[in-house]
Amino acid sequence: MPIGAENSFITKASKKQIISGLTLEVDRPIYKNETGSRNFTFTTDLKPAINNKNTRHTCRSPDNLPERVPCIAIVIYGLGKSAAATRTAIQELPGEITLAFWPHSKETDNWIAAANAAGHEALIIISMEPRTHRGRNLPLNINEASYTITEFRNRLKWILERERSYVGTMSIMGSHFTSSPSHMQIVFSELKKNNLLFLRQQTINTVIISSIPGVSAASSTYSSLYLDQEASRNAIDRKLIEIERIANLKGKIIVFGFPYPVTFERLKRWIDKLETKNLKLVPISYFSME
Repeated sequence: MPIGAENSFITKASKKQIISGLTLEVDRPIYKNETGSRNFTFTTDLKPAINNKNTRHTCRSPDNLPERVPCIAIVIYGLGKSAAATRTAIQELPGEITLAFWPHSKETDNWIAAANAAGHEALIIISMEPRTHRGRNLPLNINEASYTITEFRNRLKWILERERSYVGTMSIMGSHFTSSPSHMQIVFSELKKNNLLFLRQQTINTVIISSIPGVSAASSTYSSLYLDQEASRNAIDRKLIEIERIANLKGKIIVFGFPYPVTFERLKRWIDKLETKNLKLVPISYFSME
């Protein structure tokens, strides 16, 4: 895939997943048990602490998912800064929608617990350094490629150890950072230790990633869209129509959205009619563990 293509990328960071006491190979669907049913869900309050071999994370399986139905994963990101927006996302959006949180708020752990209780999978945002922003006042503990390996690993561990019960990380920005194989190797190594997935936005250098030892070159890529770069009712409605078209064409799509009131309004209206269109909302882990 060419650098800069509008694709999102999820890496399978572990060989096994532990589900309600069962250990399943990752190349088998996480939403199937031995009898073939698709309806179990598991949660845990274990913290994804570094080097904890018993680490588990909170995954939600798609409910009653027919074979070959086009699937849509929606990730609302940037949560945790605005209490009102975060509360609305947790309480008013369906549990199939994945929520991504900034790690720096002292309330993030509580927000993630509330999201899990409402049925949402949670991601932690890792803000990486873009080529165009070097030297600017970027968010606290950003993972800059200029850090030494030790500094970088310590900052990454700090982020991963702060919260509980999340399924993985989501990177934003990062074109400068992801050109460094040594730093990316650390990211994937730490995620693999903790059975966490990695979701990235569109700018990552997949050539670099596929050359990192231990990261499969066959890791899947999926088309992605931004729902509300133009935050108006008409623009979002047009984007939702485009999302339907791509989902039907490709079978699956990942969609990113901001926690805007208008985004919540249009999403809820659209989701109410989704089942009649033979489309299914799924949590983000479906894409990495199918």
